[in-house]
Formats: sequence, C-alpha cells, structure tokens
Amino acid sequence: MQWTRVAQNWNSARQRLQAHFTELTPETLDQPPARMETLVAQVAACHDLTVFEARDALEALLFTDSLPCEIRRRVG
Repeated sequence: MQWTRVAQNWNSARQRLQAHFTELTPETLDQPPARMETLVAQVAACHDLTVFEARDALEALLFTDSLPCEIRRRVG
C-alpha cells in the first residue's frame, strides 16, 4: 500500500477510519500522519490490537485509497 496515495485521499480515508475504528478521536484524524506506522500505533492502542493486527486491518480498510485514480474509479 502506498501511504502517499492514502494521504492524498485523506477525506475518503478519514471517513472510513472513523466508521471502522470508533475509538479514534476526530483530532487524531484531522490530518494524515506523516507515516503509516503512527496511525498503526494509534489504532493498536485504542482498540487493544497488536501492531500486526492493526496494520493488517488498516491495509485492508485503506487498500482502495492507495490505488491509482483510474483503478479506484473502476473499483468504487
């Protein structure tokens, strides 16, 4: 997954993150973190997950945001 593409599509990603990871605060999601590992650690801590579980969940949830725009249109 390309984190830069997720960060570029942050509004879409933030909506899905808020719906799926309800323990994350809105302030946490105001801006995309510079690195995915920051968000992984926050999700793991708030949702009692290991960092491996949190990373897997984030990658599954945000996969389409990491795709090039042309492919996202066809998937979405």
